[in-house]
Amino acid sequence: MVISPSDTFNDQYDLLIIDEAHRLRQYRNIGWRGTFKKNNRKLGLDDTGTELDWIIANSRNQIFFYDDAQSVKPSDVDSSAFKKLLDNAKTTKLALKSQMRVKGGNNYIQFVDDIMQVKRERGS
Repeated sequence: MVISPSDTFNDQYDLLIIDEAHRLRQYRNIGWRGTFKKNNRKLGLDDTGTELDWIIANSRNQIFFYDDAQSVKPSDVDSSAFKKLLDNAKTTKLALKSQMRVKGGNNYIQFVDDIMQVKRERGS
């Protein structure tokens, strides 16, 4: 299931996987300030609250795929917020060495779903 940071308020999640985490936004140079403010208020935050804050507040565990070299917009969450996460002793840090792009399809989607739900048969 793919959801937006705003959608995280609809439920409490055990795990959120955030691809392109460097695209998470803060309250700067965005066109939807009203909704952004409302979401921050739900968490008792002022205008310095970010989509990163929302994700952390609305889930118990998170996996962030983050590349600070790709953060180029003023609305992107400041890299210092991610540095703070990395400096936290409870954070497990892994470096992504390589990746592959695929054209998915139903079989691939089912394969990933099976892995995430531990449904793969041994030896396959």
